[in-house]
Amino acid sequence: MSSEDLAVHVSHLSKCYEIYGRPQDRLKQSLYPRLRRLSGLEPRSYYREFWALKDIFFEVRKGETVGIIGRNGSGKSTLLQIICGTLAPTSGTVETIGRVAALLELGAGFNSEFTGRENVYMNGAVLGLSREEISDRFDAIAAFADIGEFIEYPTKTYSSGMLLRLAFAVSVCVNPDILVVDEALAVGDMAFQQKCLQQLSDLRENGTTVLLVTHDIMLTRNYCTRVVYLENGTVKKCGDPELVGEFYLKDLFSAQQGYCSGAEIVWRTANGRAGFGTARGQVTGVTVCGDRSAGTVFQQGEKLIVTITARTADDVKNPELVFQLRDFRGYVLYGIRSTPNSLRRQKSEEGESITGRLEFTVELAAGDYGITIGLNDRHSGTLYTLLDKVVSIVNFSVSQDRYDFFHGCVNLHGNWLSADRALEY
Repeated sequence: MSSEDLAVHVSHLSKCYEIYGRPQDRLKQSLYPRLRRLSGLEPRSYYREFWALKDIFFEVRKGETVGIIGRNGSGKSTLLQIICGTLAPTSGTVETIGRVAALLELGAGFNSEFTGRENVYMNGAVLGLSREEISDRFDAIAAFADIGEFIEYPTKTYSSGMLLRLAFAVSVCVNPDILVVDEALAVGDMAFQQKCLQQLSDLRENGTTVLLVTHDIMLTRNYCTRVVYLENGTVKKCGDPELVGEFYLKDLFSAQQGYCSGAEIVWRTANGRAGFGTARGQVTGVTVCGDRSAGTVFQQGEKLIVTITARTADDVKNPELVFQLRDFRGYVLYGIRSTPNSLRRQKSEEGESITGRLEFTVELAAGDYGITIGLNDRHSGTLYTLLDKVVSIVNFSVSQDRYDFFHGCVNLHGNWLSADRALEY
């Protein structure tokens, strides 16, 4: 990647906070180390170090939308504050190219005594716009925020939703080169969230670089070109939104879902798709056949047979296949686990080969779909060990060859009762 294509360059970035156990320790730290040095003694520290970020490195191309995910305390907000220049790093560098607009903490940068109008002009000036440029954009900002006459009231009278509306409107209407958003979209109502997401898409198409911190994995799948997964202040994974999101969810919900940690889980490639798993098991192939169509385009109402092959090590006692059907956005429409008597198992020199077949009818709307396959070692009850998972290992499309009065994802074959019969109920 050439430097001309870069919007953000983060190199060996670290941030350390000094944590003091007592208020008086802060005073001691400001005085005693200096006195001990003057006395020729080794200085001591009266604080403990907390490294919020440790040697972070990544680059963002111009026009990219990059999601940043991770559990609370992983360093996401600290990273964004350093990128925006509101926080200084302990070591390392951050380089941004162009005007940066940020939506960090709700209401950050607003003076609560100022009216909405006054805060618009103040924030625009901070972003480097002249008063004339802000005036030219003001009507668009007010229309996007859509808070009516409250634009003339002090922002201390605003609800959290109104603050978000005005802050987001200012951030997106100043035509930034880089837009940084830190979990702010979670505050707004559904209609405003959709409005913001559409605006993010428009900005991306116009070449704006977007950095988006969120806990919404589906949001990253739909709007991000890449995802950075932070854990304990370091980059754990970076890459494809769907796959990194799966890896994050596995870490996040493993205990609640009964996941048992086994061998180290590593990244790998299967059938040209990335996945993750262990050396104790691997999905080796997936094929989809229709009873009326060949290839990867099937008709509504057609019966499909999915054949899945896998291999496991000798110590895997209860292998289990997991089938998931997802739409083009990554939402799981249907999932099912195999039963012990549904798998064909054959011993081999390398362990055991497994074959499973699943049959279902394509009662889906026209569109694109993907199949994700998991391989587990099932223990007692709900406990299992993840052996392998390949996301969207097979993709297919559904064509509409008949006209049905339904919309959405799935055809439930609902029937309207006649008016006379409906009265019987």
